[in-house]
Amino acid sequence: MTGQEGIQVPFVSEAELVYIPIGNEGVLLLIGGIDNHDWSMTPLSQISVYDIQSQAWYVVTATGDIPGDRSQFCAVVSASADQSTFQVTIFGGWNAYKGERYEEVFVLTVPSFRWIKVNHKNDFEATTASKGRAGHRCIIYKDAQMIVLGGSVIFEVEQASCDRAYPPLRVLDTSSYTWKTVFDPSVEYRVPDIVTNVIGGNATGSANLTEPEGGWNFTALQTIFSQRILTSQTAATMTSASTATSPSNAGPSASDNASNPNGPKKHTGAIAGGVVAGVVVLIAALLLYWARASKAKRQQSADQRRDEGTGVELPEGNAVQVFEVPSHEPPELEPGNRLELSGNPVKRQ
Repeated sequence: MTGQEGIQVPFVSEAELVYIPIGNEGVLLLIGGIDNHDWSMTPLSQISVYDIQSQAWYVVTATGDIPGDRSQFCAVVSASADQSTFQVTIFGGWNAYKGERYEEVFVLTVPSFRWIKVNHKNDFEATTASKGRAGHRCIIYKDAQMIVLGGSVIFEVEQASCDRAYPPLRVLDTSSYTWKTVFDPSVEYRVPDIVTNVIGGNATGSANLTEPEGGWNFTALQTIFSQRILTSQTAATMTSASTATSPSNAGPSASDNASNPNGPKKHTGAIAGGVVAGVVVLIAALLLYWARASKAKRQQSADQRRDEGTGVELPEGNAVQVFEVPSHEPPELEPGNRLELSGNPVKRQ
């Protein structure tokens, strides 16, 4: 598939692909990774955009605090209440050619396609790990909390580890960009000040910057990014706002949307199903991780006992007492009580 302007399908690996509810059916943003044509790193200033309805690829040039080239990072999307802006938060990753891993957090705000480097708070790993985290996955809960799962942390000694100091599960508040020690399902998303300082607006949206620096390089993208897919959150926000405005300023009615095939569409069921599926996958991944970790730990203990010369693997938690049997010499018979066996051969019958 190619874009209307002849953009070829990106051929990359170890990149991040996120969904944005923009256009008639949504778009996909492909960020970073390795270009498999020549094995070069894909610059994070070049964002590939796939429009689901037209099945066309485009490329948008992002500006701002552009992250260094990387792969094996993770990305999630948070939407403002009015869907005027979407924040793509990325964390970690590594550059194979430089041998560097990253503990950084960046946010790409869309549709202005501005990168912003985040000064994330309460990050214990940033002060103790020497090279950051890579190979992890993350999901977003209610736009407000990024849940990071797994990955590897490299210390000064080349050894990957996940323990209480470097937990396999981490939570980042995407409103304040603060790492949390407790997951709070009641937290609601608000556009961070670090974002509104760049694009304008407020905590609920109303962004002033609505296109990339220099404008759209494809006319089709301008049309696509001017449309929004109606979600349950946006519907609630629009309903709340319409009660405070006059009828002449109210938004489009349900009948208007029904008669306009290009108008916003409801995908509440699909979005709810996606959230439930994401939580189920997260729980399954956690169970699988701990099962494998426990098995590896038992195997390591068994190997250690064999190396120490025991030669026997004992069940953990069972105490075994070993008693030493006293050694006795066989009794010696008195000379007069000894019997001499005959030397004659035995005849077989």
